[in-house]
Amino acid sequence: MLIEFISIFLFYVSKGARFIRLDAIAYLWKQLGTRCIHLRQTHQVVKLLRDVIEVATPHCVLITETNVPNGENISYFGNSDEAHMVYQFSLPPPLLLHALYRGDATHLTSWAMDYPRPPRGCTYLNFTASHDGIGLRPLEGILAESETAGLVESMREYGGYVTMKSNPDGGGRLRTRSTSPTSMP
Repeated sequence: MLIEFISIFLFYVSKGARFIRLDAIAYLWKQLGTRCIHLRQTHQVVKLLRDVIEVATPHCVLITETNVPNGENISYFGNSDEAHMVYQFSLPPPLLLHALYRGDATHLTSWAMDYPRPPRGCTYLNFTASHDGIGLRPLEGILAESETAGLVESMREYGGYVTMKSNPDGGGRLRTRSTSPTSMP
């Protein structure tokens, strides 16, 4: 399967693809008894794909997309031997929305000042909208849970839609979801 995937990967590159996005790559490898996220084997596959690019088409850029908290997200840089770019999920929707809605950029500024520099030859992919909606997991460790919950409640008041993740214990917690406020102050 991996050889077939690499063949398809190289086909796209041979047709002129300059950017290859690995969507939801964190869940690539499945192993019983694990959460099947960020497994060592997944990182090994990303490294392999980076090696293939370096040899076959060094002009191509490998991008990982993982809508998870910052520390988990940037792990896909590896030691400059995995992705060239990682999506910056904390910045665009959730922190920007929080700053704009509250009229206070304190958390956004603090996050930007303390955010780790990418390894040499790597960078972040910043964006301001996503088809996935506004993911809230990347706010973990940045905003207090009460602030995140307050933001969600405010968005609900403006007509936003929020989904909750069901945990195995039956409890729920906020999950990646779209908010679509119809009007905001």
